[in-house]
Amino acid sequence: MHKAGLFVFLASYLRAANAAFGVTSSDGRYVVDAGSANPLVIKVNQANCDITSLVYRGNEYQYQSTFSHIGSGLGSATVSATVVSSQYVKVTCVTSTLTHYYVVKSGDVSGSDVIISMVIPDPTSYEGSAGGPFFRDINRDRGSSYHALYWYMNSGHAQTETKRIGLMGPYAMVFSRSGVPSGSLDVSFFSQLGISGYVGTSGRGTVTGTASGVSTSYQRVVHWFNDIAQYWTYVSSSGSFTSPPMKAGTYTMILYRDEFEVARKSVTVGAGSSVSSSIASTEA
Repeated sequence: MHKAGLFVFLASYLRAANAAFGVTSSDGRYVVDAGSANPLVIKVNQANCDITSLVYRGNEYQYQSTFSHIGSGLGSATVSATVVSSQYVKVTCVTSTLTHYYVVKSGDVSGSDVIISMVIPDPTSYEGSAGGPFFRDINRDRGSSYHALYWYMNSGHAQTETKRIGLMGPYAMVFSRSGVPSGSLDVSFFSQLGISGYVGTSGRGTVTGTASGVSTSYQRVVHWFNDIAQYWTYVSSSGSFTSPPMKAGTYTMILYRDEFEVARKSVTVGAGSSVSSSIASTEA
C-alpha cells in the first residue's frame, strides 16, 4: 500500500515585481524562494526530504537541533523539485511506501505582524485519516527552546478504527503579517500540480438533509465514513446540514447527540452531484 502526504507553505504577503520566485539547488539542498517583498526562503534536504531552514524576513524559524519532516523523518528518499505555472514550487519526496509533497505558493497580501500557523482545513484534510469527528491528538508542543506544530494523520494514539491509506491533506504552514489566518484554504490550484491521490471538485459530491429527534440543547453531528474516507459536519439550529465535498462512494452515515450515536444509515454519493438524505434519531 502507498500513501501520500501534502504540506503547503502559504506566504501571506505582497509580492514584489522583481522577486526571485523559484527553486535552485545548493549544497545538497533545494532552496525555494517564495518571491516576495518580505522574503520566505525554505531549504529541503535532497537526500531525505527534511526541511532544514525556514527563513522569513531574515529570521531563521527552523529549529536546528531537529528538522521538520513527516513522521520521525524518512531517512532517505528520492527528492525532486519543479515550478508549476510560474506560481507554485512542488517538492516531491518518494520512498517505496510513501510520497510526500511540499508546495510553496507565492503570496497575496501584507500586514504588520509575524505569525506562523499550522492550518488544517476541517474536516476535508482529515478525509484520509482515522478516528472520526471526536478524535483528538497533539497539534502543538511548546518546548523550552522551541515551539513545534504537528499534524497527526494516523498517530496510533488510542486508535479507534483501521487506518486509511491514501492522500493525507492538504495542510499548510502559513506565514502571515496580517493576523491569524482563516481555517479555510482555497486549494483548487492543487488540480494543476499532479498530486497523487488528489481528487478535485469534479470527482466529489455532497449530501444535504435534515437531522431530527435530537434536542437543540445538544451538539448534533453528522458523520460519514467508509474504508477510503471520512467526513463530518454540524447540524444547524434549524436541523439542516450539508456535507463537505466528499469523494464518490457509499458511506455509513451516523447522527450523534453530542458524541453518542443515535442513528445510522447508508448513503451513496456521486461525483459532481448532490444527494438528499435526512436522518432521524432512533433513541428511545
